[in-house]
Amino acid sequence: MITAILLAGRSSAAFAAEIGTTTVNSGVDALVSGGLSPMRFLVVPRVLAGILVAPILTLYADIVSIIASMCTMQIYGIPFVNFYNGMISAVDVEDIFSGLVKATMFGVVVSAMGCLRGMQTGTGAAAVGISATRVPW
Repeated sequence: MITAILLAGRSSAAFAAEIGTTTVNSGVDALVSGGLSPMRFLVVPRVLAGILVAPILTLYADIVSIIASMCTMQIYGIPFVNFYNGMISAVDVEDIFSGLVKATMFGVVVSAMGCLRGMQTGTGAAAVGISATRVPW
């Protein structure tokens, strides 16, 4: 969940700002005039990046949390073997896969919302800032 929040705060705002700047500078109009789809060239790569990066960041966060938990248990004098046995008995493979599926869905939603806000940007530089920091609801 923390990974999704960080992804939303950083990447979604960046997507909205970048696409919003392209919209304000008439880059989207230039793509349409050239017969190219702005969805294909601006939105789809960012959504695919969100789909790819969110599970990778989630796995990284899981590994870091396991290592941090292991170090904390060592500080309190709990042997590594006890920590390992407790972790194996508490965590199933289904938990990991369901977390990765959720992370993938978060990646889709976060990147799509950022791109949507970028495409809805009005005119002027202030509109880019508003679209990058606007709450989705």
